[in-house]
Amino acid sequence: MARELGIDLSKVRGSEAGGRVVLADVRAYIQRLQKLAATPKEAGAPAKAVAASIDFPNGVRFSKVDDALRQVIARRMWENWNAIPHVTQFDDADFTRLNELRKKFASAYEAKGVKLTLTPFVLKALVETLKKHPLFNSSLDEAANEIIIKEYFHIGIAVDTDQGLIVPVLRDVDKKSLLDISKELEELAKKARDRKVTADDIRAARSPSPTRVPSAARISRRS
Repeated sequence: MARELGIDLSKVRGSEAGGRVVLADVRAYIQRLQKLAATPKEAGAPAKAVAASIDFPNGVRFSKVDDALRQVIARRMWENWNAIPHVTQFDDADFTRLNELRKKFASAYEAKGVKLTLTPFVLKALVETLKKHPLFNSSLDEAANEIIIKEYFHIGIAVDTDQGLIVPVLRDVDKKSLLDISKELEELAKKARDRKVTADDIRAARSPSPTRVPSAARISRRS
């Protein structure tokens, strides 16, 4: 996250043991910057530039990369951080029986040319959670001053690529089988890594922002 937003981690105070920087520290640093930016300036004080060029020491070598994709990623991450309320929930889940079920049908899925992972199960569970708590699947229409409850389930899947984090959208997850989800996951991940995703792949239809599935999950199994 710090890399994509261009944040110098040496300026972030770490809260973990040994001064280790965690995600909460980066968020706190961003919030401090926002408060400083919103603080009224003293009368007569010279206005600071909104964006300044990076100043390199004399004699150092560097190169520039004009990567439009990375610019979009950074801009979207910044917009999401400022415009979308973030909810973080930590729980421990025992996936032992679920993983046994996955192994039971793994060979049948492979025979159909697709790998069965735990992610489709997580997506199905996420849909059921959103049905139970519909406000997590809503958007604020500021123009109409209304909360829009979505009756469809488009889930953003975070894919780590050489070009950065890309979030293609898997649509109508509630209407698809585990096999269909597994196939689409492989297709979307491949397109993202090959930089072949289209605008429709990363935009939820009629929705300013899809619900996003965590890019990493901590899974414990009983031995």
